[in-house]
Amino acid sequence: MTYSKLLYDIDETIGSSDTTLYFDSAFLSSDGTVYIFSQDYSSGDDSYVVAMTPTGEVKSSFRLKDVCPDYASGNITFNSVREDLDGNICVVFERFNPDDGYNHFEFCRYDDLANGNEYKPVKFRQDFGYGLLVAFSDKEAYFSTVYGLDRETVGENGYDQILNWLDVDISGCSDIYFESLNRFVLTFTDEYTFESYFIIVTRTEEPYESQRDVITIAYDESKTNDTRAKATRNLLNIVSRFNRTSGDYRIKLIPYSSDDVSTANDKLYRDIISGEMPDMVLFGGSITADPFLKTGAFMDLYKFMDKDETYTQDAFLPCVLEPFEVKGKLPYIVTNFSFETLAGLTDVIGDKTSWTVDEFAKLVDSLEKGQYLMKVDSSTDPQYELFRTILPYIVSDYVDYNKQKCNFGDDFKKLLETCKRAPVKAVEGYLATENYLDGDIVLGKISLGEMGGYMKDRFAMFGDKDITLIGYPTDNGEGTALMYDLAFSITKDCAFPEGAWEFIKYYIAAGPGQWENFIEMPQTVYFADGFIPTKETEEEMFTVLDTMVFYFNTTPTRLDNGDEGLKLDREIDTKIDDTNELIKHRQENAVGSDQYFHQLLGYIPVYFSENDAEQLRAMFDDCRRVASKDDAVLSIILEEASAYFSGVRNIDDTVKFITDRVNTRIHE
Repeated sequence: MTYSKLLYDIDETIGSSDTTLYFDSAFLSSDGTVYIFSQDYSSGDDSYVVAMTPTGEVKSSFRLKDVCPDYASGNITFNSVREDLDGNICVVFERFNPDDGYNHFEFCRYDDLANGNEYKPVKFRQDFGYGLLVAFSDKEAYFSTVYGLDRETVGENGYDQILNWLDVDISGCSDIYFESLNRFVLTFTDEYTFESYFIIVTRTEEPYESQRDVITIAYDESKTNDTRAKATRNLLNIVSRFNRTSGDYRIKLIPYSSDDVSTANDKLYRDIISGEMPDMVLFGGSITADPFLKTGAFMDLYKFMDKDETYTQDAFLPCVLEPFEVKGKLPYIVTNFSFETLAGLTDVIGDKTSWTVDEFAKLVDSLEKGQYLMKVDSSTDPQYELFRTILPYIVSDYVDYNKQKCNFGDDFKKLLETCKRAPVKAVEGYLATENYLDGDIVLGKISLGEMGGYMKDRFAMFGDKDITLIGYPTDNGEGTALMYDLAFSITKDCAFPEGAWEFIKYYIAAGPGQWENFIEMPQTVYFADGFIPTKETEEEMFTVLDTMVFYFNTTPTRLDNGDEGLKLDREIDTKIDDTNELIKHRQENAVGSDQYFHQLLGYIPVYFSENDAEQLRAMFDDCRRVASKDDAVLSIILEEASAYFSGVRNIDDTVKFITDRVNTRIHE
């Protein structure tokens, strides 16, 4: 077989001796015409679209600023030249919409622009942040989104999902190639296994019927749009992988989301009470477990562990079992979690890893002039912001969902009073490390889950000094709180409970953040979505952390209030140590960067210390406090407390209003 080629100089073809053209993209139509987009850097703002024959003869051309009136303003940018669903060659643009901060698609036919006709684009409401345009006509457009293939009809609001990725056992799509709207090819690469697939999809009149037992899972669809979008992407990926490999069961996700009238929790609660119960519930996002526990809707997962050879009760970390028990039963299992705590220099606050509200008050009263308890990110009402920071991690002291009782007593009053008089520094962003090392700021808020983030925050505040993770002040002195990202339950009406348990085990085993993967790619520590709940994974994590070097480039940054801050860029690598088998593997396979490279760039190496490891191990073993995820109760407390902090209401009335409203809420 032989190939022919055609070579021509774009500058000579559409430019001149004084132009400097930069070829950007090209499109070959079915009739053999080549469409080229090119920018002229010699003139600054000229951009050309040119139609050429295969022999290099220019058929037509135009400058975008001449055919699109506001192109030169920068509000609209070129996207591509492509063929629409009717076979017309079109020029696609993206126009910035200041109302939502996204680019929206619009297009004109090439012939209209080339012939000097008025610019009358077909516009779509779809924003570039939501999905990618994959096919279009003057009547409708198709977008590849997080969940599937959506259709927008011109002149109508909203979108129709014509294909959910999970319907074809994938979690996303790299590219779509249309033969027609009823037949197209998808390409997909699993982001964890790196396996690649292509799928030919044919639309039929008959709905797809799985030959396997279908298990439904209720989940919060809105999580995709919040700061923890990774959790949803991970879920979709693992569900699709399970569906591709399981011969007996198939998972179907049932989305719930909040709207102006009801929360996702409210909608799911109504379905459960009415008997429209899914097989499983995934707690996370706005679907929280506490309001459902009184329904008795969930199976005891201990019964599954008692019969399992691998995932026995002893296989799990103590912190994910006992704190979530209800009357000796386990209604759900946490699969991804972190620890939330307060930290300070050991030399300043001592080595106690827990404290009471009384001890918290004594520390506040002992602060000297010029000292601050903590930094908060709001200057409007810093003391209220301090209380707001503490509340989610201590509210379980005062609200008992199982007994449907609350008790905001003397300890709670003292916490309010202490927060109101505490000196706090209001500034957004990082403060200079010296603020903490000099004792000007005593405590810092720390999250342990994504270890790169923990090391970044730790180094920013305390450098390489020993710190104490003291926790939040509570009535029983157990202050470090576990914050779960995701947790699975099996409902009592589940048609295939053994299959549901198989999926939970699959999720835990295949879940994000498996530490053995970091041996090959240490940088993936960034993407660990919290801790995995098994003792085996814990040990893998400590083994790998012992080999990690966290490199920080400390760049001084001027904050808005004039204080010096730190902007921390970070890299992750492995210690060079020929005696360590893990490191030998890394060096032999030459994966990633090396220490010498980072030293050249002036990065500072920071290590996960024995002190860090000792305190983290203690959390896995001893933590029994769970951070509240009940937004409704938290909102009530904060709303009523704001009147106290602003001086509008005294403390006794504040506590009474909180008690009455929370009691009403937990009895609803």
